[in-house]
Amino acid sequence: MKGRIKAGEGSLIGNAGEYYVVAELLKRGIVAALAPRNAPSFNILATRNNRTVRIRVKTKSQEYSVWQWAVKKDGSIFRDLSKDGDFTVLVDLAMATKDLKFYIVPTCR
Repeated sequence: MKGRIKAGEGSLIGNAGEYYVVAELLKRGIVAALAPRNAPSFNILATRNNRTVRIRVKTKSQEYSVWQWAVKKDGSIFRDLSKDGDFTVLVDLAMATKDLKFYIVPTCR
């Protein structure tokens, strides 16, 4: 059933996506940690071999066919973009963990 997300449900879906991304990075030997809640520029910091990247995570449940972003007052979508080491991971949640899908998109100017 598509429609408006219930109060609080969006945060839970978003949190689940962030934790799944961190888990997948750790599983692959990449040191990763969640940023403090409501960090303005990114959700996860990840590092391996002296390279650190910033990761934004957008998550959707099976109920929806698209990911959504809020546009800032200045017309931008993301804050504090860097040309290198800045990525967005789109997470497509599934009922079974084995069916999760991750799409990695370089986020650059």
